[in-house]
Amino acid sequence: MNLQSWIGVVLLAAFLSFVVAGSNLRVVSANHTYLEISPNPLFLTPGGNDVLDLWVRGLDDSDQLGSYNLTLSFDPNVIRIDSVVGGDAPFDSTPDFTVDTTKGEVTVIATPSTGEPSKEARIARLNVTAVGALDDSSPITFTSAELTDGTNQPISAAAGDGGSVNIASTVVRVGSASVAQGRSTTVPVTVSFSPSGGLAGYNISIDYDSAIIKIDGILSGDAPFGGTPIFNINEAESFVNVVGFHGDRPGPVGRTVVMNMTVTGIAKGTSGLGLTVKDLVDAENADSWTAAAVDGLVRVLAASSNVGSTVESALASSSSETGKPVVLEGAVLVDLTPGVLSQLSLPNQKATLTFPIGSVTERGFAAMKQIDAEATPSPPSGFSHGTVIEVNMLDLSGNLLYDVFLSKQATISMSLPDASRITSDIVNISIQRYEPVLGRWLALPTTVDHENMVAIAEVDRLSIFALTIDGTIAAEASSSTTSDGSAVSGDSPATPSDDSAPLGGTDQPDGGGIPAWVIVLIVVGIVALSATGYFVSRPKRIQSRR
Repeated sequence: MNLQSWIGVVLLAAFLSFVVAGSNLRVVSANHTYLEISPNPLFLTPGGNDVLDLWVRGLDDSDQLGSYNLTLSFDPNVIRIDSVVGGDAPFDSTPDFTVDTTKGEVTVIATPSTGEPSKEARIARLNVTAVGALDDSSPITFTSAELTDGTNQPISAAAGDGGSVNIASTVVRVGSASVAQGRSTTVPVTVSFSPSGGLAGYNISIDYDSAIIKIDGILSGDAPFGGTPIFNINEAESFVNVVGFHGDRPGPVGRTVVMNMTVTGIAKGTSGLGLTVKDLVDAENADSWTAAAVDGLVRVLAASSNVGSTVESALASSSSETGKPVVLEGAVLVDLTPGVLSQLSLPNQKATLTFPIGSVTERGFAAMKQIDAEATPSPPSGFSHGTVIEVNMLDLSGNLLYDVFLSKQATISMSLPDASRITSDIVNISIQRYEPVLGRWLALPTTVDHENMVAIAEVDRLSIFALTIDGTIAAEASSSTTSDGSAVSGDSPATPSDDSAPLGGTDQPDGGGIPAWVIVLIVVGIVALSATGYFVSRPKRIQSRR
């Protein structure tokens, strides 16, 4: 071999050694990795609050996120960053953060608590409050971003377009949820309404992916939207139209859950819940209002997935410590997140549990199931059980959490038996919680709303709950229902009448409800629009979407 060939071999070997040595010092390509803020834009009413999610997307199986150090800018005259909480595992722990309210900057730093995510990760959630005026807007931009992989090497990522927070007079928002395949959950729809007079009614449409989820039905919301809405589910075209209204005057102002949608997971995947707002009506002059529309989504977990399979196991397991079932087949599940309002309802609408923002400090699940009253401890003397439910909390891996205290009280509402409709002066109706340590039932301060046929109480611990009622009334109620709890006779749940009172029986100002002609006009309009295809045809997306 001549000298020139030897030199070529030596240079090639040196080059290969340099490549191998430098392979551990590479910067991961930014072609497929980027930062995202969701929802974008976020709409808030004046003084309202919500959550912004920070995502890292486009990671692959070899380029995984190990830590991050992010700084975002915002307009402190428009919004306020109240706090920062964790995202999804393994970034579910509360990160280190600082907020400069003068400069308008928030810095968030975290490393994963366990393991490493791949492909994408929701790494943090910002709790945001609107402090500006109507129609103000604040951009949210990444001013610096440092990402590292599992070996502490830098990942180059694009900052994307950032996001924005806009202040609007009315906002309609569809919630999001996770559900195991073959199981059901509820998704709330909230309206944030600031015009004087309050909200009287709504007309909305929601489209979805029928290959991923099925819409089973629409349930009532918070008072005064305690009656069953009018709805039409078009399975062929995968959308549902819903109309709801009430007769109270004034109507609610601020954020109100106006309805709950019951959803069953069909196949693993994610279905968007695309919202179209057709109309909102105030309770003062029956004026129509446009609204910002915020979409939701439902994530269906397959039985073979990590969280899904663990939760599935927990649903079928028993507690060795108590010897009683933990969560049985047929339970309704809902995600619990510190900065998000969550709600779950039984499909038969006999019980609803609402967790306010800040009620939990860590992410997890809540599960609720109606259980047989005969299998529960005997009711207090002089009372009989109505509906009995068991509510449990699980962590993100599906492990049962014992004796959890809520940071803020949750609201539980349970339907009254039909017989109590004719005895509205009865006071011995209450929701009671079974305390296994004491081995007895504890009565909760209970508000009975005979107009909407529900009992309501506040709870700070989860356990078995029962609607307890005078034995005579309970016997009358049982004679009017079948063995499976369905009504034999009597009225079905309906929209409250014009003279209905709000929860707690607070007196209304002079003027009563909306004039009868307005209600008649709304109903006639709905019927007329149905005949022309407005109510049953697939809607056009006319509002802003997430």
